[in-house]
Amino acid sequence: MEKGKTSEIATFLRTVQEVREALRGEGPVSEERLRAWIQVAHRVRDGWLYVQLAQLLIRHRPHDPAWAPVVVGWLLEAAQRRSLWMDHLVYWALRGWPAALLHSAIPLMCIQFHPRGFAEGLWKALQAGVLRPEAVPATWLEYLVKVSENRPAGDRAVVRQVLEAIQKSEPSARVSAASPELADASPNRLRAEARPQIGWAAV
Repeated sequence: MEKGKTSEIATFLRTVQEVREALRGEGPVSEERLRAWIQVAHRVRDGWLYVQLAQLLIRHRPHDPAWAPVVVGWLLEAAQRRSLWMDHLVYWALRGWPAALLHSAIPLMCIQFHPRGFAEGLWKALQAGVLRPEAVPATWLEYLVKVSENRPAGDRAVVRQVLEAIQKSEPSARVSAASPELADASPNRLRAEARPQIGWAAV
């Protein structure tokens, strides 16, 4: 049993090194190698590795719908585990396979489990221009407010920050449920209260 565990750790560490090298390089990555790395990621359920592989898929298989279920599956798993890497996965999923999220119920499931992580990822995507404010489904915004109501103050503050930013840049955005949350949400107070935290530990 101990030998098998040691072998699994060695495989993981080797995969991490190979993925890092692939991200630094500019050459092609074969389908076989991608699938081998993804299999390792599924076995160890490592959030950091999911994020790196999502970046590789975007680089080498841009917008290929065949890979959308894989990345969306990572996203849902990260939400269920309240992973520190959730925001990164939301960002890369929106960048690579927006249709897989914009036209499915998966985002609402993710919000149910981890509203703050989803809001932070959405915020990243908006800031980077990956997604335009008017393209954000109203149901996402309404559900973020609803779910975050019973979450810690820090989570609610992050959601308020995202909603305020969207409504400022796209006045036509309407989130009726957000009104009480946004009534006293001045930009200065939000910046002090709700600075998004980016996790760098694999969870």
